[in-house]
Amino acid sequence: MPKRLPHPWRLLLLSLPLAAALVMWVRSHLGEDYPQAHFGYWGVAGYSTAGGVRFSVAHYAERHNGVHWEVADHVGSYAGGNGPGWLGFCVDAERSGHWYGLTLPYYFIAAACAVPPVLSGARQLRKPRPGLCPRCGYDLRATPDRCPECGAAPLGTDDSLTPGATRG
Repeated sequence: MPKRLPHPWRLLLLSLPLAAALVMWVRSHLGEDYPQAHFGYWGVAGYSTAGGVRFSVAHYAERHNGVHWEVADHVGSYAGGNGPGWLGFCVDAERSGHWYGLTLPYYFIAAACAVPPVLSGARQLRKPRPGLCPRCGYDLRATPDRCPECGAAPLGTDDSLTPGATRG
């Protein structure tokens, strides 16, 4: 079993998407970002402004190729195509079926990105049960001196890890 990163490093790595979402949320109120990529008759784009981000897929009548990113110093209308929708969410499509869009508010993206760090932190707060390895949770009744799974030495004495043992 591969060793896991120590808790502070794992928590830092899990928090990076949350930090990026929060930075983009603030950035969306200061200006617009509009990255686009075109592949033949298809194109994908993102549009970030006014607290939301819109993802869209389009089908063109002519071939387009290339990737570009437009940046503006002003904040445009909400990223939703037909208005902000319900609580900032919006799913829409052009009537002719040439493009489809999904708008998500940044508060939703930030909340989704906050789940992994919160779960990782909560896992570290739980106390190890007696008879189990404090690092990985492996049953130590057969090998109370050292965990055969992760190699960790128990923090307490041998009796504190053996179920049913009494201190005398």
